[in-house]
Amino acid sequence: MRRKTRAEPITPSAADTIFNAEEVCRSEIEGAIDLLGRFGNYPAAHLLSAAAHSNLRAIAKKEGVALKHDLSALVRAYAPKRESAVMNVFLAPYNGLKHIGSLSSEVFFKLEYVEITLHLAAVDYQQMFAKMTPKMAVYGAWVIHRFPELIGSSKFPAMNIFDGADDPRPEKRLSPLRTALVDVADDPDATRLMMNALAEAQARSSPAR
Repeated sequence: MRRKTRAEPITPSAADTIFNAEEVCRSEIEGAIDLLGRFGNYPAAHLLSAAAHSNLRAIAKKEGVALKHDLSALVRAYAPKRESAVMNVFLAPYNGLKHIGSLSSEVFFKLEYVEITLHLAAVDYQQMFAKMTPKMAVYGAWVIHRFPELIGSSKFPAMNIFDGADDPRPEKRLSPLRTALVDVADDPDATRLMMNALAEAQARSSPAR
């Protein structure tokens, strides 16, 4: 029997596009924001945000960085004996969506978990790469209005556009996110004002040195 030989590695050519780690994570997160906010596509948004979260954890481990919003670490700190059970619930849609095996396959979903996973991926991206994109800022502002008791923070400055984000109906709570992505994230002037307001808010909330 002929021994299997390892395939020769493919060497990228000058015409190929190469994405670095930061670009991959950013593309996954921004893609998830668009899929969720513009199209209400929870399954696809969860796949991308979970992939970004996994990539960021791997990068952080390699670089020796302790992510502040690592989901496993947060659950472990709060309820160590429940970490496995809780993580299984969060990962069930991700694993199920990757391995649909038959026409009768079903995936358990909690829409709120998708929204939270995307938020955690976005804030960990900001910590890892010290960058925030307009879409991430818009999504962060929506999350503050969506989960005010979870974030423990005041509403994003001068952005009442997100009123209604805490509506229990997905089509209603995503409506202000869709509007903000079009009116703010896609508008350079509105983006500049938003990013300036965010910087001022963060400066006011930072402890004096």
